[in-house]
Amino acid sequence: MKKKVFFLLLFICIYNVYSTEINVNRNGTEITLSFTMDEFSSSISFYFLNNFKVESNNAIVQKGSTIEINKINIPSINAAGGKAYTSYKLGNVTLEEGEKYVINENKEINFNIILKFLGIELTDQSIKLYEFHIDSTPPTVPAINLNGYNSGKWTNQDVIIDLSKSTDSESGFSHYDFIETNNETFIQNIPEYAWQKLENNQYQTNVEDNKVFEKYLYFRAVDNVGNKTEVLGPVIVRIDKIAPELSTGNYTTGWSKETVIITATDDNSKVKKLEINSQSYNLSKYTLNQTGTYTAKAIDNAGNESESKNVVLI
Repeated sequence: MKKKVFFLLLFICIYNVYSTEINVNRNGTEITLSFTMDEFSSSISFYFLNNFKVESNNAIVQKGSTIEINKINIPSINAAGGKAYTSYKLGNVTLEEGEKYVINENKEINFNIILKFLGIELTDQSIKLYEFHIDSTPPTVPAINLNGYNSGKWTNQDVIIDLSKSTDSESGFSHYDFIETNNETFIQNIPEYAWQKLENNQYQTNVEDNKVFEKYLYFRAVDNVGNKTEVLGPVIVRIDKIAPELSTGNYTTGWSKETVIITATDDNSKVKKLEINSQSYNLSKYTLNQTGTYTAKAIDNAGNESESKNVVLI
């Protein structure tokens, strides 16, 4: 009778010890579990090879995301004939240090502990560390505001483009990407690493004087696990900050009895018009053959103006 009472009391003590609450500390992909019993602790750490978003014990990931187990620490627990069998599992798969695991569906990563005393299973606990939720939906497409600029039109002013209004109800909207290309078909061959993050949701040029900028811009929205919208574009930005050139042939200065041909050239946005004595002509070449004093200048399609030239015919 005394022996039965002893083992019953020991059984109760072991059960109480092993059923002690386990505290979980999550720090991104590093997780530590601690028991009040004998200051026992266990830990797991892993790498996410894709983007993820953590909310409490929920981790939102993209389908096909991969985790690589960096380290697992499971010390042995033995006490008065009792033993704890512990493991970490992703779904039904026991995780091994140094291995990689692909998440293609919603799954939990758990810490499991089975407590046995004299071969008798006392308790089998499973503690959810993270619940992985698949986010396969891209964010909504952005609104693109060109702030008065017309795509493809030449200008001599810098261009500001704002992107906004993208949302994502699962992992949440993260940012916008952009890419600059030299032509419209080049986008088909752009590698993923060439995309750049758009800072402050705004694209802005900063073209120096006497320079030309001509690019095809493409944009996309990205959520917190890496899902992307379809590519939007192109927005064609053409900036010309070089004034056209104006020539008067053999005429240099002073009076002339010969006909003078005024010619404007512009290799970039091209000549839009000539102004002769404030009269506009949609020409790049104009002939002066009547007596008089003339002031001429050229204007290109970006709005740049040449220096004025004066001609006197007698």
